[in-house]
Amino acid sequence: MRKAKYPRSIILAVALYLVAAISAAVTQQNWEFLKVYIPFFVIVAGVVALMHARVNFSNFLLWCFAFWGAVHFAGGLVRLPDGWNFDGENQVLYSWWVAGKWLKYDHCVHTFGFGACTWLTWEALRASVQQRLGRKLFPSLGMIALCIFAGMGRFPKQLQVAPAGYVAPVKQAENMRQALSECFFTHSESLNKKINI
Repeated sequence: MRKAKYPRSIILAVALYLVAAISAAVTQQNWEFLKVYIPFFVIVAGVVALMHARVNFSNFLLWCFAFWGAVHFAGGLVRLPDGWNFDGENQVLYSWWVAGKWLKYDHCVHTFGFGACTWLTWEALRASVQQRLGRKLFPSLGMIALCIFAGMGRFPKQLQVAPAGYVAPVKQAENMRQALSECFFTHSESLNKKINI
């Protein structure tokens, strides 16, 4: 397997929107964003970078994650103009009803993110099988279902509970522990039973 490269264009794009997000958060005095979401983003970016060193993700997937980070930051920091339809008390992109009362910006961002995480799972699984068993995996309906079943449909949403755990540690830590337990152990046990491992 060829050595993973860290594309400078992606690093530059992420650095630029990270600086813009920090500037916007300081200007808006959004201390929760600075204390919780920015450090959380840096940790997740670090995890993806470490995984990339072992898996060598495609540039397109890395761009998808960079884009996902940008739209997440925009969702919490970009104010909506007066008169735009939104849900809740915060007049930001995340609350914006993009289409009627059935599609919010938040829904679009999370759908994109779940797809990117499923794709990340596929690339990691394919690389792992290639490195360990010397076999090539090819996309199939079963493999895609396995990647989705592996927890990526639920795990990214549970990761968003983690920053709230910083604010209310006991309750949120228990929720996070339970969600991770369900996500990894329950699904693995039921999968193991189905394939008789």
